[in-house]
Amino acid sequence: PTDCAALLSLGLFAIGKPNNIGGDKQIKNLLCHVHPKELVVVADNDVPGILGAVKTAGFFGNCKIVVPRIGKDARECCKHQTDSEDIIGCINGQHSLFWELLSHASQSTVGESNLS
Repeated sequence: PTDCAALLSLGLFAIGKPNNIGGDKQIKNLLCHVHPKELVVVADNDVPGILGAVKTAGFFGNCKIVVPRIGKDARECCKHQTDSEDIIGCINGQHSLFWELLSHASQSTVGESNLS
């Protein structure tokens, strides 16, 4: 919840997960009503966080995965004066001091999408 709050404080639309492996079905239900143009998974910068992000990206199909370069999670990274333009730039392939684009996971590289 605190990572989600940190991203919301930057003015981004964010949905929090209860942990690195749970909540995908609930998020799928919400996305049936919201219809975002793009999904980005912001992972904790540790092995469980990245493995959970890969699982989530596989569940949804075409997603990008971003991790903070500073701190272990989005909340810690947001304490260092990052802003929404910085994370959006990273998502779009620009260099960022605060964020790193790990992958552009697609259904063929991560796993079968369960959205259909």
